[in-house]
Amino acid sequence: MSVLCIHSAQAEKLLVEPAQGTGIEKADLDSTTSLIRSAVTGLGHQLADKASNADAILKPELLKLGKSYILKISEIKGGATVSTSQLKAETIEEIDKVSERVTRAVLTQKQASEDAKVGDVTNQESHEGTQRRPVRNVTYVGVGTAMFSGMNTDGKIGYSFSFGKGWDSNNNILKIVGNFSGSGAATLFTGTLGGDYFLSMNNFAPYVGANFGYGISKADGDISSFTAKSGFILSPEVGVQVLRISETTIDLSFRAEYLLNSNEFGHPACYTLRVGLYY
Repeated sequence: MSVLCIHSAQAEKLLVEPAQGTGIEKADLDSTTSLIRSAVTGLGHQLADKASNADAILKPELLKLGKSYILKISEIKGGATVSTSQLKAETIEEIDKVSERVTRAVLTQKQASEDAKVGDVTNQESHEGTQRRPVRNVTYVGVGTAMFSGMNTDGKIGYSFSFGKGWDSNNNILKIVGNFSGSGAATLFTGTLGGDYFLSMNNFAPYVGANFGYGISKADGDISSFTAKSGFILSPEVGVQVLRISETTIDLSFRAEYLLNSNEFGHPACYTLRVGLYY
């Protein structure tokens, strides 16, 4: 009984003006007006036949955007707009759901997008938030020089090769890279997952990055002396990409790889200076 009393106390006499809209067929505007009037009575309010008999006026506007429609309803009391709400319909066939929700929202002074109930979620809303920024798939190849520590190389300069796949989303790159570096009998093979963040969106774009993965190292010497070790890899890097706005980009980088496992010479590490291509 208390619910009915509250509902009755909130009931108003409302005048629903004919829906207005440019470039929209009159039949669609008339249908929209009828749907809003049905929503008003369905919410427990009464319909007024003229403004002088109404507690408030509902002014609907229908805007067409391509194949979509936006329904906006304003509630006017004493010549002033006291509430406005709107919602987008993917097609004209969804105006029945939209008109009920926008009417309910404007009369309760809420936003229609925040007042969804089971069964009246629109196709437009079900797709919102599912779009994702596209990325460019790229291949990376690199070659350079390498220096080692903890691998018994006595400061010798070695070589380094790398190959990987990446996903470029303009201001950063996520990548999977395999790296092979060596000097004499000392070798380090790593596979890492990481990313680079660009400090500039210009054609000459410096970046900083970090990678994590797994690696196997062998120090210079006999493998039977337990100098072969494997473990997790941490790998920070800095660099610059040249011709960044082109499909093929030149990459200059300095990369450090640290094996988180020690051998008899210490923790194996490799420092590489590379030139590479993203394409």
